Parts: sequence; C-alpha cells; structure tokens
Amino acid sequence: MKRCLFISVLFMLFGNVMAQDITGKWFGKLEAKGIVLRYVFHIEGDSTAYRCLMDMPDQKIFGIHMNRVTLEAGKLTLELKMLTLVYEGNLNEKGEFVGTYKEGDLVLPMILSRTESSSRPQEPREPFPYRVEEVRFDNTRSAVTLAGTLTLPGEGSDFPVVVLINENGPRNRDGEIEGHKPFAVLADHLTREGIGVLRVDDRGTGMSTGNYMESDLDDFASDTEAAVAYLQELGFKQIGLIGHGSGGSIASLVINRIEGISFVVLLAGPGIRGDELIPMQIALILKASGADSESVKRGEEENRLLLRHLAETTDPEAEKKWVSKRLARFYRSNPKLALIGGTEEKYVERQIKRIYVPEFLSIVRHDPAIILRNITCPVLALYGEKDLQVPADINAVAMQKILENSQSKQAIVKVLPGLNHLFQECLTGQPAEYSMIEQTMSPVVLAEVGDWIREVMKMNKK
Repeated sequence: MKRCLFISVLFMLFGNVMAQDITGKWFGKLEAKGIVLRYVFHIEGDSTAYRCLMDMPDQKIFGIHMNRVTLEAGKLTLELKMLTLVYEGNLNEKGEFVGTYKEGDLVLPMILSRTESSSRPQEPREPFPYRVEEVRFDNTRSAVTLAGTLTLPGEGSDFPVVVLINENGPRNRDGEIEGHKPFAVLADHLTREGIGVLRVDDRGTGMSTGNYMESDLDDFASDTEAAVAYLQELGFKQIGLIGHGSGGSIASLVINRIEGISFVVLLAGPGIRGDELIPMQIALILKASGADSESVKRGEEENRLLLRHLAETTDPEAEKKWVSKRLARFYRSNPKLALIGGTEEKYVERQIKRIYVPEFLSIVRHDPAIILRNITCPVLALYGEKDLQVPADINAVAMQKILENSQSKQAIVKVLPGLNHLFQECLTGQPAEYSMIEQTMSPVVLAEVGDWIREVMKMNKK
C-alpha cells in the first residue's frame, strides 16, 4: 500500500513537471560580499523550442540572447557561450528553480522565481507603529510650497523631532538614489526610537513647487528654515537637523541664521571648501574605476585651478571668459575629447552650462570653516571610511579642527569603518556599487544617530 502511494505521488509530481509552463519572466539575483546583482530571464516558445533573453539591470545590460534553453525532467538549463555562463536549476514545490549560476570560475547559488523579490529589505512597509502624516507648508521668502511626510512616535510634542536635508539632487523626500530610499529608512528607525521626523521633497521635486535648477544652497536653506518654522507652529521645541552630504552644508547655513535648533547631525558633511573637495572627489572615483594615474592627476590639477578661480573671483563676466578659455585649452590638449565631445565650441558650451548652475556654484564657494565657527548647539559628524565623494581621511580631520575651534561644547566626529558615502557596508566605495548593494543604510549608522540624539536630549534636560 505504501509502495503504491509512493508511486502515485511520484507520478503526480512527474505530471506537474511535464505540464510546467516556463514561458514568461524569471527573476534571480546573485549575492557575494554584500553586493547584489539582479538578473531577469525572458523565456518564450514551448518545449519543442525555447528562446531566452537575459537582462542584468544593475549593470545596465539588456536583451542578451542565450544560446541554449532546455527543460528536462524539471531541470532548467540556460547557457551563454560567450561568457561561459551556465545556469542549472531544479523545480521545487513552490514553482521556483533552485540551482547554480556558473560563469568561468565563479560558482554561486541562484533561485529563479516568477516574482521579483525585494532587494531593499530595509525599506519600511505598512503597518507602521507610529503616526504618518502627509504635510504641506509654505516658504514665503521664495513663494514655494513644500510637501513632505511627518512621522511621529505618539501624540503631543514632548519629544525631539528632526528635519532631514537632502544632498545635491534634486531628490524626493526619501532621498531616493540608485533604487534606495535612505531617508525613508532613517525616518522609520528614528521614529521607532521615539524621535519625530520631517522629510521633504526638494523644491521642484515630487509634490513641492518651485524651480530646483535655478536655486542655490541659500535657497535650500530657506526651505529648511520654513520646515523648522512649521514644526515650531505645531508646538515642537526640541528640533534638530540631519543633513547628508551638501545637506550638511545647508544645515550649517540654517544654524547661523535662526535660533531654536537643539542639535545637528552631519552625515558625510564637507569639512573643506567645495573648490578643494570636488577635484579630489572626481580624481578618487576615476582612480578607483581604473583610469591611468597620469590622466587623473592632470584632470585633478585642471579642475582645482578652474574651481579655485570660480570660488575666488569677484568679476562674473571676466570669470566666464577665463573659464571658457581654460576649457578650450583643455579640449585642445586632449584629442580624445573630440571623439566623445564633438567640436571645441560644443564642448565648451556644454561644460559652461554644467558649471554655471546656481547650486553647483554655491557648493564650490561654500567654506564650512567660516560657516560653522559660530555654531553653539551639539554636533555629531559621521563619515564612511570608504567614502570617495567626501573622503573621510581629509574631511573628518578638517571637521574635527573646525568644531574644536567652534562655540559648540558637545561635538563628536566619527569615522565608521567599511562604509561608503551612502553609509552602506561596501567593498570599494565606488558610486557604481550603490545600486548593487542590498543594504540601504548600515544599522551601525542608524544606531549611532538615534542613540546620540537621545543622549543629547537627556543631557540637556538635566
């Protein structure tokens, strides 16, 4: 009897396998050392002749024709000869193929399923154990209406609340970048810890009005001031600012212009002038990407000279002529630019348009040593050890010196090991990795920020 039952089940399973329709999309991902790469296989045809196209969206590769697609006794085989790539997987009871991805010497497990699993596990999802309110308020100085999300741990206003400030963008209220929503993750963590959070769409972005491209750091600071005023109208008295990247520069401007800020957190906040930081940033990213040292050095020197001129000039017309001449000279000394940049005239015109954007110019001219010297509130400045955009070895040291010479009596500067500019645990710190990393923000930095805010509020109540 048992033998008959076993045979019946065996034939039922075999029948299901034979009837399996594998046409359509199959989603998979490879994971190694914190890096996640997504794959999509588009299978067409029938059991007599399958066809398959492969996408690798994180590497911006789409529509690769697979050489072989077979399904035999529940075993799927996909092959791409030019990459010596073979996937073999067996169908399980969930309707997934569980198997192995092989590419040359690389061998990794891969599961293919009909639905795309979330590669952003930290992204908050309902139901939330806190209040969530969609809000709007006006910046009367700029005739801009700002829209955002206010998350509150409870009723009343007897708890700290922070305004999150995006780095250069434009970006929405979640600080969305490379498929990640770092401000949504940060807001969720802090609110669960008893700290209210207001995150806002940048002007001209999402549901906020205004023109982002015509605005500079000063304009964005006025938007943040409007956010603080809105929270004050709601009755909050313990208001802090958290700025990421140039959002830290904006926070610094706000602290200098209004009273009532209880604390500030600078996440990868620049510690040196923009005209010094940007050439360094570009050089580090190019070097990490494999560019030859001589080209990187020459480009860094040229960028440094050009941006220093932009930062220090007092004659805009003369400055623009000088910059145009430098760009033309650089074009003529680099023949490869003709292949990718068209004529000299078009190259210069395109670069001028990129340079003469209000936000960029204000970042170039921003000097944190001047802006932060009068700060009096508690400050936490965090940096990622592998940050290539705001290098910790330079900026953390500079920020430490600035804060030691400031009026703040509660200032902490920390470099967090193994983290990049987005505060993800990473391999190299290159921006190209951001989307490939499953983690949105390291739990280490989330804990650092939340614990520090609670500690500061406790000390200030004594």
